[in-house]
Formats: sequence, structure tokens, C-alpha cells
Amino acid sequence: MENLYMFAIMPPEKLAIRIDDERKNFAEKYKAIKALKPPVHITLYEPFKEDIEFEEHIMGINPWVERQKPFPVELKNYNFFRHSTSPVIYIDVVKNEALGVLHRTFIEQLKKYLPIERNATKYTPHITIGYRDIPAAIFPEIMHEYSPKRFSASFEVSSIYLWKHNTKNWEIRQEFKMGVTPQPVQNSLF
Repeated sequence: MENLYMFAIMPPEKLAIRIDDERKNFAEKYKAIKALKPPVHITLYEPFKEDIEFEEHIMGINPWVERQKPFPVELKNYNFFRHSTSPVIYIDVVKNEALGVLHRTFIEQLKKYLPIERNATKYTPHITIGYRDIPAAIFPEIMHEYSPKRFSASFEVSSIYLWKHNTKNWEIRQEFKMGVTPQPVQNSLF
């Protein structure tokens, strides 16, 4: 049986609560609740289906993740994907070379564990505020309201999370921590 998985970066709890409040305010005002289903996150690799054995198999990526250095990410203001049928509003992630490198190299590592057929190099990191159930007719109003609105925060990326969908919500199946590879011990006679 195949399960639905994805890889994500998650902000610390205090910031996640602040962003979730933004999502809830948006959902209440615009009656668009789909973005409230997953936890607050930046997608590292979009949802995919795989057998349960994948969870054990993917543990082989842990030594690579442990060698990655944590780095800061800055969130700034709101932006939009202007799809005609499914528009999206999100908190923007400031362009960040470290995040781009992590994504590219993570995809290369992931190819050892998943049959990645399509080009997965285009990456627009963001934190979704509203999507899927936003009526396209009111999207111009949303853009008008949120374009001048400000949001600012930052956090350190120090883990990659594997999520599994349990048919109702996403649950964390594994946290892969970055920067935990022990440094070699130097032998010294003095």
C-alpha cells in the first residue's frame, strides 16, 4: 500500500504559532481553510507516494543531513502565485543561497531513494497562508489587502522533516538533524 509523504522545513514553535495565527485570520476573513490543514512549513520536496518501506530506506540519508550546517532563513512580507484557477497567498522567504544549495543537494541525495523523474530544480520557498479554496474572483481583493501588509521574522534551519499523511493530517515521521556530525578527535602527545 502506498502512503503520501513529503519533506519540509519547520520554523520553531513560537514562530509557527504566530504564522498559524496569520493563516487563521486569513481563513476566517476569506472562508478559505485548506491552508490550515498542514503544519506551518516550507516545502523541501512536494508530496509523493511511496510504500511504507520507504521510511526505513530513507534513514540512509541521515549521515548526509548531519553533515549539513544549520543556516538562517528570513521571512519577509507577502507574495502571490497568480494561478487562474488556484491562486495562492504566502509569506515570502528572502532569497537565500544556503537554502537553494540545501534544496539542490537534497534532491540529488533523494534520487538515491526515490525515482525522481521530473525536473525538481525550480524552487520557490514560501510559507502558505491560503490556497486551493480561495475563490479566484476575490483574489484581486486579497492582493490589494496583502500587497502593502508587512511581515518579518527569521529562524535557523537545523532539521529536515519527513511527514506522512494519515488520511486526515500530516504527522512527523522523522526529524533529520543538521550539523550533528561529531568532529574528529585529534590525538596529541602534549
